[in-house]
Amino acid sequence: MENNILKIISGDFEGTFSTNQNVEFQSIHDLSSNDSVISIHEGEAFNIKNHSEIDQNQPENFNLNDVRNIQIHPGNDWIYDNKRLFDFKEFTLSNSEIISTWQLNGKTYGKIKGNFIGSVLKKEDQTPDKKDPNSDENNPVQPLPNNQTNNSEDSSKSEGNFSNNNSSNNQGNNNSNNQDGSNSASNQSQQNQQPPITPENKNLNPGCLPNIWKWLRWLFLLILLLWLFKKCSSVGSSISCYVKKWKLENKLDDLKTETDTLKNKIEENKIDIEPCAQRKADGINHVDIQYFDLGEQSGKVKIHYDMYNEPDMLEMFYDGELVNSTVRNVKGEGFLTWNYKYTKNKPTNFMLKLIPGPASGTKWIYSLHCPK
Repeated sequence: MENNILKIISGDFEGTFSTNQNVEFQSIHDLSSNDSVISIHEGEAFNIKNHSEIDQNQPENFNLNDVRNIQIHPGNDWIYDNKRLFDFKEFTLSNSEIISTWQLNGKTYGKIKGNFIGSVLKKEDQTPDKKDPNSDENNPVQPLPNNQTNNSEDSSKSEGNFSNNNSSNNQGNNNSNNQDGSNSASNQSQQNQQPPITPENKNLNPGCLPNIWKWLRWLFLLILLLWLFKKCSSVGSSISCYVKKWKLENKLDDLKTETDTLKNKIEENKIDIEPCAQRKADGINHVDIQYFDLGEQSGKVKIHYDMYNEPDMLEMFYDGELVNSTVRNVKGEGFLTWNYKYTKNKPTNFMLKLIPGPASGTKWIYSLHCPK
């Protein structure tokens, strides 16, 4: 395995891709496996398993290089206990399925999922959260004497990250310390005099709390001065009154605008209801809807119609329900009747709807007689 390869892993993958194929497609088989045509932008890896090598010779695989920003989820075979972003040198997709696609700026983007295997690149700023099964487990460190155990643990904690990037400097420092025994002895005595680092005090900065209280005290004094200025000063009272007046005027303007808008909507949706009387209506080639007020006298409503030679259909509605109809397109003369019963809490108007037949040039006429 190359020095910059952290692991070779496989698992399930779901992520975002782009391709310069500016065409509609729904299947992974419509894509080219050329690196310049398809590229993975980001994604997530699940169900991680370790491998010793990558087989990229399968005909159904997509073989990519330099895939970045893949979030690997923790698992039993992964060396980190939380989700982190990694880059892959080699990345092979199999059993791929396109979830969705969209077009943008002459390219095609989409969501893809499938199985993967790839080489994870190392990152210098990250250290494993749990032991790597391929690490130096077979080379245990010799135990130190009791009087040196704490010092070695503290020094390893403080120098762990530094040694990854400056191993040569550490070696030089170790050689110089070995040559100067007096300096190492004095450093060891200073370390022994330092208080132990415990989980309770290792992250505590004693200089933060006094600064916070100082700023809180100044903030409180500022708020108090503003409150006194508002209450006691005539200038502050005038400003307060002006602001309140300005807010009220804005609210009144908003209410007036809303009122005008509602009035316009009411006028637009207002239904013209004509009083009941013997009335004739005629028309040609359009749906005609008329509303009539029957008043408070119960009785039989009678409608005489003439559809001439081309058939049309007439319907009667009351309180949102169909009460009578010609049922189908009819021609010639005829009558429709309906027994109207006045009820105090129900509407007094009803609707006539004439639906013209399919023939062009159809004409009709009808007359309404009030309840008797």
